[in-house]
Amino acid sequence: MKLLFVDDEPNVLRGLERLLFQYADDWDMQFSGSGEDALRVLDGEAIDVLITDMRMPGMDGARLLEIVHEKHPRVARVVLSGHTELEAALRALPVAHQFLSKPCPAELLRAVLERAARSQALVQDPALQQIVGGLAALPARPKVFFELNQVLANEKSGAKDVANVIESDVGISAKVLHLVNTAFFGASAQINGIRSTNRVADGMGKAC
Repeated sequence: MKLLFVDDEPNVLRGLERLLFQYADDWDMQFSGSGEDALRVLDGEAIDVLITDMRMPGMDGARLLEIVHEKHPRVARVVLSGHTELEAALRALPVAHQFLSKPCPAELLRAVLERAARSQALVQDPALQQIVGGLAALPARPKVFFELNQVLANEKSGAKDVANVIESDVGISAKVLHLVNTAFFGASAQINGIRSTNRVADGMGKAC
């Protein structure tokens, strides 16, 4: 299993290396400080999983993912980035398989990488790996779904409570913002925040 971590902060890369040191015997882990350097690595050898930050000077994470999706579609693509970078998350939406928010608990990061490792082991046919790698998905954490179900089942919950849960996950936030800014909802202006979607929902309710 070959992993490539990309982040422009050396301290972050060192922290990830320490976090996953117990897997060093089973996983070949490499670390790049820029998108450009990551592409050179990908061009030179087969990488199974790419884990990248979003906010980087020069080539940002979203652009890196776009290129990897096009040139190396069999590579599993994971974003590990901050909560507030929704604009970049929207750009990464079609080309990221998994979106994790910083700070990411060690057990969650390990679980995601282990799942990617199992997926690679199950799909041995290179043609199938390329098809799977070419899929675009942005799954949310089960914990967020559980919290949403709890909020929605509570009669005392309101739109603000739902917004609080959605804002805790960048992937879901990006998906919601992408949806409400489509022509279907007919918003008069670009919606850039989850709480702004409450006004869209209120407007639709009054129109009905």
